[in-house]
Amino acid sequence: MIFIWDILWIVAKVFYKLYIYMSKSIFLNQSTDAKSVFNPVIGAGDLALLDEINYNYLITLDNYYAFYASTQKYELIIQDYGFFLNLYAQLNNIFDQTTDYRMTKLMKLILELFTAGYNTSFLNGSNLLLTVDKANLQKQIQDILSNKNVKNIDTVGGSGQMSVTKTFKLAPVYNHYITVYGMPQNGVGFDPVKLSYLANILTLNNINPYK
Repeated sequence: MIFIWDILWIVAKVFYKLYIYMSKSIFLNQSTDAKSVFNPVIGAGDLALLDEINYNYLITLDNYYAFYASTQKYELIIQDYGFFLNLYAQLNNIFDQTTDYRMTKLMKLILELFTAGYNTSFLNGSNLLLTVDKANLQKQIQDILSNKNVKNIDTVGGSGQMSVTKTFKLAPVYNHYITVYGMPQNGVGFDPVKLSYLANILTLNNINPYK
């Protein structure tokens, strides 16, 4: 599934790189062949906001949220709400200090995309649950149509021997894993990251992942 987040984040990155490029060419008196379409007066104070510390916050955003959202690896996005709030507060602090309208718009866009990327992880989780529900419903319908729900008990002609069949029931998190990602390959086992992601999604939906 392709989310609008993927497109918007690419636009934001292009806008950011263009902004830095133009700012350097102005303050360092570098000449460019293309004529600038922006007002050449850029606030030096706003550029100073992109110091090493604040830049590292943007790197964290890119590494733990943007990259995984744009590559559709949603289970790797950090869902910890405390971590999200802390990073959001740091980025919002940069936003509050901006004075140049272009930097203000850029930071506003980054904050909105950050929130969208965080929510994308949960939206994807909800979509996975719907996928599992659909698969289970289709199986139930197929079982009914094939009369698998009919149990026959043979009480005649017994040989005096008894056969016992034991059925093992997997925990919900493993059933969901198999439905969504398929059966793990022999010798590989279940991916712990994906299991943890599914377990968290099930818990958020009031489903015990292990019972």
